[in-house]
Amino acid sequence: MVAGFSVGLIITWSKRMKPTLIIGYTLILIGSILPAFMGESLSSWIYTCLIAPAFLGQGLSFPSASLSLLMMSRQDDLAVAISTLALWRSLGAVMGIAVSSLIMQNTLLYFLTQLVTGPDREDVIHPEPTRDLD
Repeated sequence: MVAGFSVGLIITWSKRMKPTLIIGYTLILIGSILPAFMGESLSSWIYTCLIAPAFLGQGLSFPSASLSLLMMSRQDDLAVAISTLALWRSLGAVMGIAVSSLIMQNTLLYFLTQLVTGPDREDVIHPEPTRDLD
């Protein structure tokens, strides 16, 4: 909400949308890379600081992209343009979740096979699914 309000003030003051788009997408990139450096020894407030730039970047870039799309489209095409933008954003979110889940699950399996030892190793790595017989 703060980022969206700030975008409105910046665009009104500067009459330009490009700076908020560039800053927003840069923050999304930085905020996507920073969580890779999280360790278990960090305090909880640092975790918040490491993931916050991505959300701030979305707040800066999404309103600017929507406004620029509205400005560049004819009035007859506004509904199609906005719904197409929403479609691409939704597809991007779904693909991002799917790809990150794929990477996370394969990384987890790799590290479990490397680090887990002991007599119950296979049960920890490949547990049997529990069945609910209700």
